[in-house]
Amino acid sequence: MTRLTFQPYPGELGKRIYENISQEIWATWLQHQTMLINENRLNLSEPAAREFLVKEMESFLFGKGSQAPAGYVSPDQ
Repeated sequence: MTRLTFQPYPGELGKRIYENISQEIWATWLQHQTMLINENRLNLSEPAAREFLVKEMESFLFGKGSQAPAGYVSPDQ
């Protein structure tokens, strides 16, 4: 696994990500995050949308994972 070359998120969470998450896992999160933004039609100028993504990111990277929205069908299927 390849270490991240920079802290990809600010603050303590960003430091935790930098110290514990590989580039591969971070890339997987970015793909999942894009799906969440698109499928949930999130407007990232809204604080609630950003808070939702932070909670999902923490769950995806350090918790039990982040689920796809109800009814989501992967383009791979």
